[in-house]
Amino acid sequence: MNLSTRGFVDAGETVTVGFTVIGASQQLLIRAVGPKLADLGVSSPMADPQFTIFRTDYTQSPPAQIEVGVADDWVEENVAQLSATMAHVGAFPLEVTEFQGTSYDTVDTTSSAVTGSLGEGVYTIQVSSHDGGAGEVLIEVYTVD
Repeated sequence: MNLSTRGFVDAGETVTVGFTVIGASQQLLIRAVGPKLADLGVSSPMADPQFTIFRTDYTQSPPAQIEVGVADDWVEENVAQLSATMAHVGAFPLEVTEFQGTSYDTVDTTSSAVTGSLGEGVYTIQVSSHDGGAGEVLIEVYTVD
């Protein structure tokens, strides 16, 4: 499974994307890509995207949003593991590299990415700019086989 959404986030605002995990827990790669979008022709990528993942708890009335995790600056995570996972699922790399015959020269240390297992449920990802700026962001959720 791959869910991808691109949008513009105004300064000080957030964008929210939802997804559902059905059945057994699933290992996922979740990314909010900003600077690397410049290599794909996006003229105003977000400089420093960050995100928070929430799970909807329907046992409460009204349903509550429970924070599951946060991500900022993918290079502060396990870079080797994240890079290998990105390659495995077919996501374009965030490092300077050549991918499918195209050179990607932007040094992107500030996009956000995490891998982890999420159980059955309804989730949202809220993306904002760490530095309060505006720009285009690509939000992606991949199932890792």
